[in-house]
Amino acid sequence: MLAVILASLVGCGASDYGLAPDRTGDGHAPMDDLLPTDDLGDGAAFAAWKSPATPLPVTTAGAQAPHATLSAARPATVRVEAFGVGPAPAPVADFLFVIDDSVSMKEVMGPFSAGIASLLQRGVFPSGSRLAVLNTTPGDPVELSMPHPVVPPKGDDDLAPGFLALVDGARIAAYRAVAPKRYARRYVLDGCDAWFAPGAQNAQGLPCLLAHTQIPLLPARAEAGLVALRQWLEASDAPHFRAGASVNVVYISDTHDPGLSPERIAELGPDGQGLVAARPDFATLRALVSEPVAAFRVHAIAPATHCSDERWAEPTYFDVVAEGGGVAADICVTRDYAPVIGAIAQAGSVRQEPVLRLGYPAARVEGVADEDGPVAWSPTDDPQAIVLDGGLPASVRQFRVRYRPGAGAAAGVR
Repeated sequence: MLAVILASLVGCGASDYGLAPDRTGDGHAPMDDLLPTDDLGDGAAFAAWKSPATPLPVTTAGAQAPHATLSAARPATVRVEAFGVGPAPAPVADFLFVIDDSVSMKEVMGPFSAGIASLLQRGVFPSGSRLAVLNTTPGDPVELSMPHPVVPPKGDDDLAPGFLALVDGARIAAYRAVAPKRYARRYVLDGCDAWFAPGAQNAQGLPCLLAHTQIPLLPARAEAGLVALRQWLEASDAPHFRAGASVNVVYISDTHDPGLSPERIAELGPDGQGLVAARPDFATLRALVSEPVAAFRVHAIAPATHCSDERWAEPTYFDVVAEGGGVAADICVTRDYAPVIGAIAQAGSVRQEPVLRLGYPAARVEGVADEDGPVAWSPTDDPQAIVLDGGLPASVRQFRVRYRPGAGAAAGVR
């Protein structure tokens, strides 16, 4: 359905930019000195135009003038990008998988392995997606480099590749070198960059998703994934997600936060009570995302019933999913995760905010218009994203942004 909507938007008539109707039959409308381009960059536009290459001035001797002459005449490329904005999925999506890596996951390893394998099919994730993996071990609130006091030290949890950090190749290699062999040996695949495309492969030619979802099956301890996510978001001011992306956090666990039975929480006294008190609700997590994102939701593939040795009293992951309008599935019976991701892509990636991710960082945004003419907009702290001042349209509308790319330049220069 979205493809049909966007296709119709490409064929819309003239805009404030003086776009002529399509006279070439290629589905694009040329304008001024701009030509259609397939280069959409790392943005959410469904069509783009840019200034064509300008010939260098020719001297009387027939030689081309220096590049400085061209730079003075045309200091920057001009781009116009078209966006479909409204209650529809945004094509740029960040999927953060928060995975339980404890020993109790052995009880659901069959469904878990089959589910991860199902995500390797083509077309499961939106085309502009990227993926990353974190684990569910909480950190010590006093010293985040160490596991929470309720976590027994015998598993060396602070060494795990996904402990309060995104799994990547360097962390997997370091874990193999220093972790106890009974855990390190479970990482047979080399890793990749922390964020990777759905079809990305490691140096061995194997899927990065398989490499980053290897789990060491660490000894019994707290699996407080909500707390771990909160701590990861709080630990650094550096961007966690792409500006303008639809952010989808997906929990995969055989239990619910905090991963401890009520009796065990009581036995742990202040440490157990403190861990429970630190558990965030959906609103808290959303407030911790400082980037201007198009949407933020939490989803979970977690137990609806008890199907492992873990004893939980409240379905806390499902509670947060419900608070934010996410997607839930039962890990005890779900072996194909592709439909879950499909549901997330359709419902979970729908824009909540009128944030547009440009194909490239902007040195200067020259204007924004919809079918009726110019519209008000505001810059963000990220030069690759702007916000429409009028809020999210009630139905999908086409917006076009004209700007001059410039790496590292400030957005919002009008």
